[in-house]
Amino acid sequence: NNVVVGISFARERKVRRCNRRFQDQTGYDAGEVIGTATREFYFTDEEHAQAEGHYAELDRGETHSREQWLRRRDGSGFWCRLTGRALAPGDPSKGTVWLFEDITETKRASEEVRRALAEQDLILANATVGIAFVRKRVFQRCNRRMEEMLGYAPGELLGQSTEVFYASRESFEEVGARSYARLAEGATYTEERQLRRKDGTLLWCKVVGRAIDPARPHEGSIWIYDDVS
Repeated sequence: NNVVVGISFARERKVRRCNRRFQDQTGYDAGEVIGTATREFYFTDEEHAQAEGHYAELDRGETHSREQWLRRRDGSGFWCRLTGRALAPGDPSKGTVWLFEDITETKRASEEVRRALAEQDLILANATVGIAFVRKRVFQRCNRRMEEMLGYAPGELLGQSTEVFYASRESFEEVGARSYARLAEGATYTEERQLRRKDGTLLWCKVVGRAIDPARPHEGSIWIYDDVS
């Protein structure tokens, strides 16, 4: 009764015993869920039938685990990670034991991250300026516009030093010292300068950079390049 996951013992597809956490998860009062058919925890007959199909694993002595959208007594739903095992493999009459872990918040956070990444991809793909993520002055990611401005094929810049678009090593070192000192202050670095394309020709760009963490500017910074030739 003190564990943070729901525990249920089922036999003949009905709840025979459970802990308090399982009752809280499914919205039942103390003792009220006992005798409830497992079908009540699913929204549709199809979902329940799919769940029934997993009992073959239990009969073989295997542990079954999955993520499932389950139904509470009041009709609301929650994401749950179910883990089940038969008490006596090959003898369904002995029943099964299940653990129920509510992962609704985890799922929501994962979906928000997925959505943020999708939005980021759209921004990168459709931006009219070059955008690059740099770590230790090496390209980690950039958009197609950045590659087009500098004359590189898709993906060709990744893993390369940003030195490739400086006219000289001295220029690379000088701009690096000046710009990263600015980033370490938590400020935005802005300047107009000439960059070198892959074919050696030059273009004027407005460059704007900002560190993800000013305390460690070399560990990650975002740069925007606007062709102002």
